[in-house]
Amino acid sequence: MTVLHLGVLDIPYTAGTKKVAVATTGEVAEWLEDKYHVYQHFFEAHGAEIAEELTQSLKDFFEDQLSGSQANAVSFTGAESEIKHLFTKFIDTKEMDRLGYPGIPTKASLAGVNHRMKHPYAKRGPRPSFKDTGTYEAAFKAWLEE
Repeated sequence: MTVLHLGVLDIPYTAGTKKVAVATTGEVAEWLEDKYHVYQHFFEAHGAEIAEELTQSLKDFFEDQLSGSQANAVSFTGAESEIKHLFTKFIDTKEMDRLGYPGIPTKASLAGVNHRMKHPYAKRGPRPSFKDTGTYEAAFKAWLEE
């Protein structure tokens, strides 16, 4: 059975301007999923669009086969890329923040905490939850596996 995975490329996660690895994106993604269920909520909100993208990849493969293409496997690269785009939009547009789950929006996002800045806790406007440094979002990956 083919399984869709939502996760991250596992790279070092740095602590603000010090550039010292404090964890990996994989560890951070696990913490966020355990506490906030980010991927679960994303899939619940966009499952139909994700299914449509995967279906389109299958349609493209069959159309290629009918037109004489020698491709012997379905490529889901386009669908995986579109799922990443949907996830980025899900975070950037604060869609997750508006779903009304406990603890979301996060206190840090409401306070505008931004570890990309020299003074991460300086007073500033709110930001999307789960977009402190941008590393978590940038490392997102969707892939299919048998």
